[in-house]
Amino acid sequence: MRRRVSRTLLASALALFPALAGAQEERFDLGVRAVLMAADGEPANDIPGYGLFGHYRLSDRWKLGFAVDTAEYDFEEPARIVGLQQRQSLEPIDVLAESTTFSAWIERTFSRPQGRTEWFLGAGLGFASIDVPDASGPLENGGQFFITTE
Repeated sequence: MRRRVSRTLLASALALFPALAGAQEERFDLGVRAVLMAADGEPANDIPGYGLFGHYRLSDRWKLGFAVDTAEYDFEEPARIVGLQQRQSLEPIDVLAESTTFSAWIERTFSRPQGRTEWFLGAGLGFASIDVPDASGPLENGGQFFITTE
């Protein structure tokens, strides 16, 4: 009989635990996201990437956010961009660039009770670190080009 009561109490506690845990307000969200930066082809076409982001709830209306995003993309024809004529008989030379972006923001939500939408206003700052390898290749006049991007 004691075993049955113990099992019943344990099962009841386990069944109630998710409801009790869910009743506490979560202050921190973490997720992954896909990123697409639109670009017109100079020096890059559209730039796909992915990242990790989070929110920390300061109150019902205020949140702090942060993100770390990474992307890899073609830096299109660096020789042409700096005004050099690459040998026409070869495919254009591109280099594979990588970027890592760190950003942080604060946001304020504006929602109506029982509303289906939640509006927010935010302001933030970001910093990007971009790594572009050196580009080199033959010029139309027979010489070579070497381009370093900082």
